[in-house]
Amino acid sequence: MTGRIATALYLTYAICVAVCLDVAERARMVRADWRGLPTVSRWLVAVAATWLWFVLLLLVASSTHAIQPDASGTMNVRNGAIGVKDNTIGPTQLDETASYTFSGVLAFSSSGTVDIPDSTVAGLGTATTGYVRRLSDGGAVGSPVLADGTQFECPEENTQKIRIATCPPWNVTADGTTDDRTALQAMLTSGATVYLPAGTYIIGSDAWRLNVSNLTVRGAGIGQTILKMKDSTNLDRVVLFQNCTNCLLQDVTVDQNNANQSSGSRRAVETATANTNVTLDRVELKGSVGINTFYGGGTLTGLTIRNSRIVGGGVAGRLINVASGTRVRITDNVVTAAGEAIGCASCVDATITGNTVDQTADVGGSSIFCSACTGAVMSNNNINSHGTTFVGGDQIGCFGGSTDIVLANNRVLDGTDNGVQVDDCSDVTVTGNVIDGALTNGISVLNSEGVTVVGNYVRDVGGGTISNNRNGIMLRSSAAAGAVKNVTVIGNVIVDLQGSPTMEYGIWDQGLESQQVTIAANEVRGATIASVDLGDSTSVGPNYVSNVAASTAIDVTGTAADGWTATVAWDATEVNDTTWGDNSDATITHTFNVSTGTDPVVSVTDNVWSVSTGKVGIGTTTVPHGGIGTAKVAIEGTNANEAGPHLQVTTSADDYPLMQWVNWQHDSVQILFDAHFVASAGVYRSSDAGSNYRLIKSSDAFALEADFGISAASTVTFDSVLLASSAGLTFNEGGLSAFDLRVEGDTDANLLTVDASGDKVGIGIAVPAAKLNVTTSALQTEVARFESVATNDDPSMRVFNSRGATSGAASATADIATASDKVYGVEFRTVARCVSGAGCTAGQGGYWVTRANYKNVGGVLSEITETNDFASDDITGTITNPAVSVSGTNIRLTVTGLANQELTWHTTWLIQEVGT
Repeated sequence: MTGRIATALYLTYAICVAVCLDVAERARMVRADWRGLPTVSRWLVAVAATWLWFVLLLLVASSTHAIQPDASGTMNVRNGAIGVKDNTIGPTQLDETASYTFSGVLAFSSSGTVDIPDSTVAGLGTATTGYVRRLSDGGAVGSPVLADGTQFECPEENTQKIRIATCPPWNVTADGTTDDRTALQAMLTSGATVYLPAGTYIIGSDAWRLNVSNLTVRGAGIGQTILKMKDSTNLDRVVLFQNCTNCLLQDVTVDQNNANQSSGSRRAVETATANTNVTLDRVELKGSVGINTFYGGGTLTGLTIRNSRIVGGGVAGRLINVASGTRVRITDNVVTAAGEAIGCASCVDATITGNTVDQTADVGGSSIFCSACTGAVMSNNNINSHGTTFVGGDQIGCFGGSTDIVLANNRVLDGTDNGVQVDDCSDVTVTGNVIDGALTNGISVLNSEGVTVVGNYVRDVGGGTISNNRNGIMLRSSAAAGAVKNVTVIGNVIVDLQGSPTMEYGIWDQGLESQQVTIAANEVRGATIASVDLGDSTSVGPNYVSNVAASTAIDVTGTAADGWTATVAWDATEVNDTTWGDNSDATITHTFNVSTGTDPVVSVTDNVWSVSTGKVGIGTTTVPHGGIGTAKVAIEGTNANEAGPHLQVTTSADDYPLMQWVNWQHDSVQILFDAHFVASAGVYRSSDAGSNYRLIKSSDAFALEADFGISAASTVTFDSVLLASSAGLTFNEGGLSAFDLRVEGDTDANLLTVDASGDKVGIGIAVPAAKLNVTTSALQTEVARFESVATNDDPSMRVFNSRGATSGAASATADIATASDKVYGVEFRTVARCVSGAGCTAGQGGYWVTRANYKNVGGVLSEITETNDFASDDITGTITNPAVSVSGTNIRLTVTGLANQELTWHTTWLIQEVGT
């Protein structure tokens, strides 16, 4: 349009000039007097001058490409641009074939947005505040104007993969009133990135179904971009992932609009059918009245919910509910709920970590749980239940046959039931958790097997009203004998520091004949009934116990007819002013009361056991024996005798020692692994058929020895693996072929190898093929270096290997760097082989030897001389000999191939050098 206007103006100007010249000529011919001109001529001159002045003004104005506002602030249009003083809005792309007039005024508000009054452009109808319209789109709302006053450009569909909802051709209204679901659905295609500018997008006719793969839907941020269920539609969900692979929903709020619905599931987001790698990142899910603000259904492989905020939940509310899934990651979210917050059922490989759960009412339900899961980690979560009334529902735990579960480093505050619950699970670790103020038990293990409870802190529990459920740690078997089995409770701190303690038992095994339970090294303070109350078949101790109320330290219950025995070992130094309960079924070993402020002293005949000032002696009453050395435990026996101070370790698997420490006499001390010394027979025997090892100091030498493949109880003959003596260090002293040596480097697993059976040494190779076999894993690297450092110039010879390939007549090069102020002598040995190509005959090849010397003076490298000592080949055609040259400060070897032939080249460089 600019070109056509300019052309018309110049033509008009030319006509006016011609007329003026004609008039002037007539005046000269008649008389040189303006007053003598005819009236018509005078008018023509005036018109020409006026046009000339007008054209000059337009030419000046057109050079700015935008009309500035006049004194009243009114905007004009020129060349498709709107100019607003120093803050020009980008091109509005007006139709160049027509002209338009403005009847209103564009004005910037204090926030920098643009206010477009009604009917700003004739024919466009009512404008929308904050947007500009494009006539080429039929008056549809176009780009939003950002807060800084600049125009948000709508990208062309053909050149941009980002689809902006409010831009053409999508033209989603996002006005909080119009049902945008159909328009949003039309935007989706596989591989697309959909951007939703700030606004409220109403979902009314159906859920927005994200049913394509490799899709990214991103908004302007939580609270800025809102996907909201339309009033009274009672939809089951707002957003539905359906058959979606690699899909991301990010930076949006999804609002169920619960207050304006009367029925339906009313889920914010749901997965259905089959989905893989679905991610919700920085999203907000709002307003559940029932369960499932997020519902993970169908076949779900790879779900991530992170950095998000989930708000809502009624009495039965479960805000994040994964019905089943594999590779589930729920991390770093904030969940505000009146009921259950995060639940994962039938999940495999689930991680729920770093979440904050704030329960707003005592309505029951577990805050975070897994049911029937395999391989789940629930860790570093922060749960505040604000519990004041027992309503049932554990704060975090596993249920329903879950296995391989870790509950670690969670913080639970004021739970309405158990702080941590393990119910009908196996292979569970509960560690590092802090439970403060649970109304029932701090940690409850019910009908579970293979549970380790270690290093947890339980404080001020039992504030509820249910008797026998107000304990630090409780073990229960509600179904049958042995339902609680193989449970270890170690190193936990269980305290009630309240003015009026509410914890009944510190640790209580309430089960029906629990089996294989170990309780040890726990600290219990403030229990009102008993610090530890055990069922049957339990091993306990030593534990630290302090009671602030009249209570028993330990109570072993049951009847002798049960056939179970509890073996108790207690830390006597810490059991002060306590009483023992019913221990009729227990075998109590070394139990005694100690008055406050005194040390325990127990002596048993024959010096078998001695405890004195915190030390233990076996075979001696003095620790250390004779006062020589330092020891907490001392053992004394007969010198060079079976009755000597020997130590042996076995397990319940069999009677063969795992380790035996034979302290026979000075200069005869040994430790045997899976082997044992039979002093009466004077022989060594195997404890395991796989291997037997011995560390021994004998005859002033120290050795590591071994034997292999000797069945248990059979005689072992030890062979020296490593021997240290005053003569030095020797590997494989016996020369056995099986004792190979391998030394690993930082990145080379075979830095040095010795093949004992082949009498070969390797460097960089697992099985050396020669007496010395040096191998590198990279080409054009230094393989070996031989040098002398006796003089300042350090003469050396280096060996490099390299490989190259040529296709056709192309060339390949290899470089070796040089150093300043050195002279180099280089021998290049090159071999080539023809491997393929129309001109190639299999097996053809060649061999070349070239020698040259170079000097590098002050960083400038030059060749002194070179000779071609040998050249031989039977390759079809005439091949160019390998050439040597200088490339900067590098010595270069260049090989050149032949047409229609694929050649492989190997070269070895022998480099000698001398410097200053």
